[in-house]
Amino acid sequence: MVKSESREKQGYELMLILSQNLSETETEAELNSVKKQIKELGGKIFSEDIWGIRELSYVIKKNDKGYYAVYYIDFEDNRKVKELEKNLNIQNSVLRFLISKISKYHFIKTFDEYAEESAKEEAEEEKLKAEKEKENEAKSPKRPARKTYSKPVVKEEKETKKVEKTEKVEKAEKKEDADAMAQLSAVDEKLKSLIDDPDISL
Repeated sequence: MVKSESREKQGYELMLILSQNLSETETEAELNSVKKQIKELGGKIFSEDIWGIRELSYVIKKNDKGYYAVYYIDFEDNRKVKELEKNLNIQNSVLRFLISKISKYHFIKTFDEYAEESAKEEAEEEKLKAEKEKENEAKSPKRPARKTYSKPVVKEEKETKKVEKTEKVEKAEKKEDADAMAQLSAVDEKLKSLIDDPDISL
């Protein structure tokens, strides 16, 4: 990590995003071209940080990824920054770029250092969260387990009664049918005897 306090004046941070479709050789050639332009404009790169291929927040010119590079530059004439911006605007392989001022007291951190710090912070947060959950568990009284009572099975009894009732009805109906048949037979016999009686003339 470079501390900028040793520098005498403010500098500039240039962040570049190149197309993901470039080969390794083409990417290197593009970065060298940008460095050459900076040098020709009287700039001096005092620190650089290559991030490599990273996901883009949104698609740019059909690219969902881009090659990131960051340069920290001092210019003898700050008006040359505008010329650098013009050159980068017409460079097809440059998807996006951002030039911002940094003070001479600016502390430079690489992408890897930021990532490492972020990972440490996340691990610390997870640890604190786990400790808090343990404390809460210890504080809260344990509730006794609920007793479950099984309801008496009434359904089977109901079904049995229903079957018995149906059988009784069927028996009664059969008896009624038998009685009716018997009565009909008796009437038939009586009619037959009347017809067959020689003393009765029809």
